[in-house]
Amino acid sequence: MSSEIFPSNYNVYRNDRGTLGGGVFVLIEKSITSVEQTSLITDGEIEWVKIKIKNNKDLLVGSFYMPHRDQKHLNELQKSLEKARTNGNTNVILAGDFNCPNIIWDTATALGPDREIQQGLVDIAETYNLTQIHTIPTREGNLLDLLFVTNPTLVKSSNNVPGISDYDIIITDLETKVHHQKSQPRKCYIYKKAKWDQISIDLKHTLEEVKEKHHQGAEVHQLWDTFKSQLQNTMNTNIPNKKIRSRNNIPWIKHKQRKMLKKKQRLYKQARKTNKWSNYRSFQKECKKQLRKAEYEYVNQNIFEGLNNNDTKPFWKSRETGSITNMRRQLEMETLEERRHSLRLILIYKVVEGLVPALPADNFVTPARPKRIIKAKEPYQITVNSSSPAVLDSVIRFSANISSLEKVLFNKTLFVYFWVNTANKNTLTSEANYTSSIDIDTFLSYAVNPGEYHMKVSVYKKEKIWPFNRHVKIGHAATKFILTEFLNGKLTIKQQLNDKMYVHNQTFATQKPLNLTSVLTDEFENDYTYAYIWFVNGTFQEWNETYSNITYNGITPGNLNITVQVKASFDFLLNKEGVFTKFITLKDEININNITGENEVCDGQHMYVNVSYNGSNPTEICWHVMHVNESFNCTWLKGNENRYTIDLPTGHEEGTYKLNITMKNDVSLAYALISFTVINGHKEEALTATSKEIQALKKQVNVIEKVVAKSLPMTGGKMVGDIDMQGHSITNLPLSITANEPVTKGWYAKNWQDLVKNFTDRVNDLEKEIKGGRSRRKLDAIAKEDKTLDSIKTTLENRLG
Repeated sequence: MSSEIFPSNYNVYRNDRGTLGGGVFVLIEKSITSVEQTSLITDGEIEWVKIKIKNNKDLLVGSFYMPHRDQKHLNELQKSLEKARTNGNTNVILAGDFNCPNIIWDTATALGPDREIQQGLVDIAETYNLTQIHTIPTREGNLLDLLFVTNPTLVKSSNNVPGISDYDIIITDLETKVHHQKSQPRKCYIYKKAKWDQISIDLKHTLEEVKEKHHQGAEVHQLWDTFKSQLQNTMNTNIPNKKIRSRNNIPWIKHKQRKMLKKKQRLYKQARKTNKWSNYRSFQKECKKQLRKAEYEYVNQNIFEGLNNNDTKPFWKSRETGSITNMRRQLEMETLEERRHSLRLILIYKVVEGLVPALPADNFVTPARPKRIIKAKEPYQITVNSSSPAVLDSVIRFSANISSLEKVLFNKTLFVYFWVNTANKNTLTSEANYTSSIDIDTFLSYAVNPGEYHMKVSVYKKEKIWPFNRHVKIGHAATKFILTEFLNGKLTIKQQLNDKMYVHNQTFATQKPLNLTSVLTDEFENDYTYAYIWFVNGTFQEWNETYSNITYNGITPGNLNITVQVKASFDFLLNKEGVFTKFITLKDEININNITGENEVCDGQHMYVNVSYNGSNPTEICWHVMHVNESFNCTWLKGNENRYTIDLPTGHEEGTYKLNITMKNDVSLAYALISFTVINGHKEEALTATSKEIQALKKQVNVIEKVVAKSLPMTGGKMVGDIDMQGHSITNLPLSITANEPVTKGWYAKNWQDLVKNFTDRVNDLEKEIKGGRSRRKLDAIAKEDKTLDSIKTTLENRLG
């Protein structure tokens, strides 16, 4: 009886031997939609079950056992696989004990005395596109239990755990979503609220009615129907009830996690409407992080602590939710010290299922590591590529290249290529040298679904041994390819800047045309007609059936969402469509408006230059002094203040220099060139002091001129003795006039004006010397002349009192 051996919440599919003992079975949880495939079963020990998968191919799971290595079992396996290949478009998983330990699966070669039988298993796997993905020995260093799949991308991991005998158990995680059967609601009576007194009265009446019918000669089934119906009626009348469903909640998802999942769903709907995905994606990462953290804490705290305290309730709760696979995935993260706890967990699972008797946990030890498997050296290396992704009904190109690790291959060396894909199961053959390619256009939308597939190529070297030709297999390789429902391609954006074609992934300039081009990567055997519909920020721009490119001129800075919808049509029955979107940013070009500040600075001091600009940020400013060939100094500008002050320390010699200023942002460059002068700071101080002295002397000259004019004799004739008016004596005033000339008012006035004029001219000359920037040496020479400021000043003071 299956109920005595297998868990009650599993569907059991068995294929027992006709004799005593043995057989194979497949167990599928009852909540998963599964159907036994009896048409695929042959005379060998094999069982097949199909599992319904959400939004993908169905999964065909097989269990096989070969007790002895002989050709009969292989023939029965091949018959069953041939039936499975014609059973529909499904992914196949075949597992079991194949008893073929001498196969090196990395090189697909068989060794040992019965090499032919084991090589036959390898050939069957290659014929039906089966990939053996389990590599860890399962019994005494031998790899006996194998796991074949037609789509290796479904497999996340495959590991061993200790078994109930000398065999290890294979646990494999698959990346897929099964179709669960929804549990039907059932009626549940609330007995604590029942009206027991009324029920007792009703049952007494039922008993009297049954007795009466019995005396009347009623049959047993009639009496039973009467009792059953009366009992059901009184229960429905006097006992409250409610409809309930079975719940398969994941135990580590609590109220906090449910709130996060609901919020993530709301953000997803919002992102679909607004086409802004940043908030959703950031919260999605946080939600995933919290779920993993909750799962880790549950497995490591609740289950392990419960097992240590002889409390199996957390374990049973986890098992009831069907999360044993997730729990095993979490156990892979455990430390070596926790290994004993994980083994104890697997042991308890087997004990409660009735598979093994309960044993002390101390009997379990960490299993020994498998022996190292030495890989055979391959003389050839094969690489396969494809033009994937490609839309259904289009042409997809596959290429294979062979290289030798030992010698150079020549063009005359011929190889035979056998191409097998997992999409339509077709096998193609080509003969070429060390490079081969094929074009396939038979992936039709009515026969193949969109998805990820594999193309496998087996290569044979063609050798001619007279009078026969033979083919020696040198290896095989595979590649993934993707078939899509929609057209494949991309949207490119280019812009002309500064006489060059400027290409950027995200940022472009305003006020300049954008060249928008739709590039399709799909190729078709027949000629298609195309239509391109362009949108910018959701606003229709243009419909074009001739060209795949348009020009768009962005005026204002900001973010743009550029979308092109491509429609390809061959006839009214075969239409393809694709949508390509690109998000870009428009920025204004930068311009330097004005440069203000000092144009003359003393050596050793700082010069401040203010640069005003306009344009989009971020902006970078660089500057260097050209005369001394200084290196660039660059600073990133933040904000949008539209001005920047350069603090330029001047440690240069006296002279005139040029300051080169460069400003740039993502879309433009701006240049400016100014001049400034560096002067000697000590000479400037001396010239400033002298200039102040000249101004003071000018004021004194004006005063003296007025005083002397008032002091001149008014007799109109000769000078009478020494005239001393207001305390000023002018008798010794040096004049450049003949002494015999009469001393009159006009004479004094005339000569005094000459004296003042000479003094003023000298002062003006000295000012010109200062403004002209004469050197210190020349100024010192002037100071030594007779008619210096000091001598003139002294003469005036002495002669005029």
